[in-house]
Amino acid sequence: MSLRIKDFLNFPPIVFLLLNISSTLNAQTTLDEELKALEQQIEQQEKEQAEAKQRLELETKRKVEEEAKRQEELEKQRATEAEMRRQAEDIEKQRAEEEAKIKAKAGKKEKYSALISEAEQAARNSDKELALDKYNEALKIFPEDPVAKSGIQEAERLPEKICVDFPGIWEWEGGGTINIRPDGTLTFEGTFAINGTWTCADPQARMFILKTGWGEQTAVLRSDGCLRGKGGGGLEGCYWKKKN
Repeated sequence: MSLRIKDFLNFPPIVFLLLNISSTLNAQTTLDEELKALEQQIEQQEKEQAEAKQRLELETKRKVEEEAKRQEELEKQRATEAEMRRQAEDIEKQRAEEEAKIKAKAGKKEKYSALISEAEQAARNSDKELALDKYNEALKIFPEDPVAKSGIQEAERLPEKICVDFPGIWEWEGGGTINIRPDGTLTFEGTFAINGTWTCADPQARMFILKTGWGEQTAVLRSDGCLRGKGGGGLEGCYWKKKN
């Protein structure tokens, strides 16, 4: 059934009032529903924001923890590398010290060998003083060395070099000679020859004893090479060793 405008206008006022109330109630209900929907939307947004914030905080915390762990691992790695470098330096230092010891030992041995060779050569040359010096130097390098100790004992039994070098032809400055032999004999040769003996009386004082039928005389070998003694006539003067 359809209402005509004329019929609608004939409605009593109460009807209009009821219609207005109904319309108002319907509008209110719609508004409430919209507000409720809006509140739900806001709550949903707030929930999503809270969740996003929580995720961000968790992600930030995770990154911070990862960075801390990375730094810790980095520090461990640096400490390990530093320790490895220290150990390598210690090994290199020990190696250098060992090489230095080996070189020093080799140098000592080389010097010792040279000293022993020089001492033995000096002993063969009957140079007692030089032989003793070289053997004693070698003994300072190796204090318990039996070769050096034995060499010293043998060198001490050697005659002094001045005694070994004494034999030869000595020419008297006034004429005549004296033949000094290594076996301890001698011969004065001048107007006539006379035999005798000689001894190295005091090597430190460079003193020699000459004995012949004329008697005994003391001759001293000066630093300038003069053998100060008496000639055939009993006069004092110099004998000079003839050069070969």
